Amino acid sequence: ATLVGVHFVIIVTEPTSAGIHDMKRLIASIRNFGINCGVCINKYNINLDNTEIIANYCQTANVALLGQIPFDAVCVTAINQGKSIVDYPESGAAIAVAAVWDSVKRMSGLEVSL
Repeated sequence: ATLVGVHFVIIVTEPTSAGIHDMKRLIASIRNFGINCGVCINKYNINLDNTEIIANYCQTANVALLGQIPFDAVCVTAINQGKSIVDYPESGAAIAVAAVWDSVKRMSGLEVSL
């Protein structure tokens, strides 16, 4: 019921066993509603083997891989200062978030900036 009226779902997962399991469950559920989705891998660099498993699954399942956000200590700084990571535009995470957003805009036709 929470997907009623939704046109696209962004699944953010992490390269852990639980993350992979939950991502697969979400994709199956979302597809039951006939909704398109894409995957973003958060902290992709904490387990490159699982990141590859996620990327391969997305390709096989025909799900868009929207991007990969690295673990970045600047995120802790941003949280502690009550700011968003995009307030630190030179950080690796901020650059990756902007790239993910660009992917979402391209897929949806949105003309909204961060």
